[in-house]
Amino acid sequence: MSLKISKTASNIFKIIGWLAVLIVVVLMAKVFFWEKSYYANKTNERRNEATAVITEIASAINPSETEPTQEEIDQHQVAADEPRYLYIPRLDLNKIIIERTSVNAHVLQVPSNIHEVAWYSGSARPGTGAYIIISGLDSGDSGKKGVFANLDSLEKGNEISIETGSGEKYNYEVYGVGLVDKSNAKEELTKVQKTIDGKETLILVTNIKSENGSKYESVAIVQATIKE
Repeated sequence: MSLKISKTASNIFKIIGWLAVLIVVVLMAKVFFWEKSYYANKTNERRNEATAVITEIASAINPSETEPTQEEIDQHQVAADEPRYLYIPRLDLNKIIIERTSVNAHVLQVPSNIHEVAWYSGSARPGTGAYIIISGLDSGDSGKKGVFANLDSLEKGNEISIETGSGEKYNYEVYGVGLVDKSNAKEELTKVQKTIDGKETLILVTNIKSENGSKYESVAIVQATIKE
């Protein structure tokens, strides 16, 4: 009788042991396939460029002064999560095309057309809670005014909007406006590259030429926080 009980117990332990091995194998397989899928997705994700500390804004070299046609504006396309258009009602700027630009040796590159603006692709995308940097031009070589000619005339509380490639719109409220001499631009540009009070922050910048238009003498900087 005791032998029979012993065999039964032995079989039960064997079954439990095999079940434990099976569970371990299944769990290991799940972890393996999850990791494989996770890292595959990470590899395919589009990443921002590493954000460089901007200490200077490039001078515009023979920018185009040709205004885009309404058709060109409407047909302008970017990725769904990237900024596509800029709106600043106070400056009567409506549906301004946003190009992509980069930073070269800490110098922020500017748009190729005085009627367009440029999003630094190493900064954030709208809706991500970080800071977004957009540059524009105050004028062309002929003296014709660009989109950011009166950027420093904005006031606290003015609204600025960005529309992305998907059509989603993000609204920002001007927090501060500054006009600094070129000699102090490095320090000021470095200071503003951050969010304000933990809110997503839009930073607009432009070089301002002297009254006779011979050289750039100051930098206008606008900071605006997202409206919640």
